[in-house]
Amino acid sequence: MQKSSHLPRVLTATARGLGHWSKFKAQIPMLFEIIGTLDSAVVAGPLGSREFSVQAGDGALRCLYWEIDTTLPHLVRGKPIRVVGGWDEKQEWLKCHSVREATQDEVQTAGDMVTLCDAAMRETLATTPEM
Repeated sequence: MQKSSHLPRVLTATARGLGHWSKFKAQIPMLFEIIGTLDSAVVAGPLGSREFSVQAGDGALRCLYWEIDTTLPHLVRGKPIRVVGGWDEKQEWLKCHSVREATQDEVQTAGDMVTLCDAAMRETLATTPEM
C-alpha cells in the first residue's frame, strides 16, 4: 500500500491504542484488530446487536456485533478472541465486523503486531498533511 493511499488501514491495537489512534480517523480511514480475552457473557445489546466485553491488554472494550449475514460464533469467557471493527467514540464501543476465536499464533504475536502498527502510524502521520 502506498503511503498516500486513502484505503482503510487495519491496525492491531490495545484498548488504549484504539482510543489514541481513532482520533486520527478523519485523516486516515482505519479499522482495528483487537486480540484479547472475552471478559463477559454475550448478551442482547442495543438495536438488535450482540454485546460483549474484551479485555485487551491495558483495558476492556465494549463490543457490539450485528448478526446480519453471519451468526456470531460460540464464544467462551476467558478464551482469546480476535475482533475487527470500527471505533465509535460517541457511544464508546467497537462495532465489530468480524469476531472469532484467536489462534495461538495470533495471541503470541499480538504484542509485536501492536508495536509494528504503532510505528507505522507514527510514520504515516508524520508524512500526512493535516486536514
